[in-house]
Amino acid sequence: MSGTEEKKEEETRGRKAIELDREQIAKLASIHCSVDEIALIMNVSRDTIYRNYMDIVEQGRAKGKMGLRRKQWETAAKGNATMLVWLGKNWLGQTDEPQNPEDAKPLPWDDNF
Repeated sequence: MSGTEEKKEEETRGRKAIELDREQIAKLASIHCSVDEIALIMNVSRDTIYRNYMDIVEQGRAKGKMGLRRKQWETAAKGNATMLVWLGKNWLGQTDEPQNPEDAKPLPWDDNF
């Protein structure tokens, strides 16, 4: 539904059309504000955000994640050991406990003990 269609739809329901600052919504979403927080800051109901602006919220959240991921990679690339370990565990499946296939075999069982 386009912006003009949304306005017409709201006007036909007896409501005054509200046009919110999409850039502000995207900025709030990029720092992972909840929909409730965005609605509170924008002085509208959460339903208004869900109904008319979730595409902006999702885009803002994606940009926020991208920025955070970029900073993590930059930090790791500068040699930050903590970030290198964290990225290794989360992106490469590495663990603190090495897996040895020899250790994974069951021990022999002897009923004579």
